[in-house]
Amino acid sequence: MSPRIAAAFFVVLLATPLARADDLLLVDGLRFTLLDTDTGVTQDLGPAPPEGSDAMAICPSGRILVGCGFQLYFVDPLTYAVSEPVVMPFGPKGIACAPDGTGYALRAGDLGPSPDPVSLFRFDAETGTDFEFIGDTDSSTLTALAMGPEGRLYTWDISAVGLFAERGLHRVDTETAELTYIGDAVGLDNVNQPQWLDFDPQGRLFGGRFAVYEFDLETVAPTLVAEGFDDVRGAAFLPLQAECFLVIGNTPGQAPFQPTAWGHAFATQVDGVDDWYPVLMEDIPEFVIPDLLPAGGTMTVGRGAGGASGGASGSVDDDVGALHVEPVGHVPVEFTVQVLMWNPQVFPSLPEQSTHGLAVRLFPNGRVVTVPYGESVGGMNIWAETDVYEAGQRVIRFPFDIPLL
Repeated sequence: MSPRIAAAFFVVLLATPLARADDLLLVDGLRFTLLDTDTGVTQDLGPAPPEGSDAMAICPSGRILVGCGFQLYFVDPLTYAVSEPVVMPFGPKGIACAPDGTGYALRAGDLGPSPDPVSLFRFDAETGTDFEFIGDTDSSTLTALAMGPEGRLYTWDISAVGLFAERGLHRVDTETAELTYIGDAVGLDNVNQPQWLDFDPQGRLFGGRFAVYEFDLETVAPTLVAEGFDDVRGAAFLPLQAECFLVIGNTPGQAPFQPTAWGHAFATQVDGVDDWYPVLMEDIPEFVIPDLLPAGGTMTVGRGAGGASGGASGSVDDDVGALHVEPVGHVPVEFTVQVLMWNPQVFPSLPEQSTHGLAVRLFPNGRVVTVPYGESVGGMNIWAETDVYEAGQRVIRFPFDIPLL
């Protein structure tokens, strides 16, 4: 089994991480509400703008834009203090921000006997000014706008009876306002057609109204995340004031890593990032260790100067010496991990820090051997821990520390 095939085999069997940095801010009624999209737990954050919200987006600077009526408010992402409003030339049906600071807004069309199309505008998202008409769309019933991680706009058509309407998810051309139909959320009733859309830091699409759904970008199939809200018209994922990621590769090497168009561009010590997860020191994802031992199979391991060590449940072998492996049956699964951090608020003089790389071998008899390699930036350290649950399922996790904290 080649290292690449082996690592891919392991990644397929990864367990779902225990937590993600996915905090969704909603205007629920006239209150700011924070929703953890992993657990469905909500937290009240205080009063929203007095008119509520018709649309919400995040600026590259981290400020939150809330549009309602002809008013555009800026909200501090740390205190949720609401600024005095800027007057908009129209009431937005949706707003979105690009990484370069360009804002996009939908102007509602006339829904009278002769309906007008919804129009797309660009504007300066940092000031809420300089609105420029891009073009008319082919629908009069668009209700939301979101900027995808690949730099494309997405919108939602709530009706199948409006001007040239096709209910469901569409892409929007940022130069012409042309719509490209993706599909409808089959099974989603009329009352829950999304009034807002936004992407989380991992590129997953969410939206909703009285409930929050995650939508598959290919099939548009909805998955219920949380419900019981009071007609939410604006929601957006909070900006990460700091970024910290566990990256998984195949072998030691060097490769760039930028999780989203908004995120920091890291330099890694893995040959290529096959998978990645947001992490905190107190929130470490766990991964299932696959059972690789064939019936009756055995193996021997000849170790370097460190000598042999035990392999009791819940322990990990850490060996920085040379390894001489002679497995019988399957070859070991090999991959590399590293933790990367960007935190200019806490570490302005050294905002990018990282652990050394950690080469990991999972042997057919269940033993785990790790070999540190490369250099640490800021003294960060990473190691491995294993555990066995009551059902016999073995898991591995990769804790880390930040000595400069």
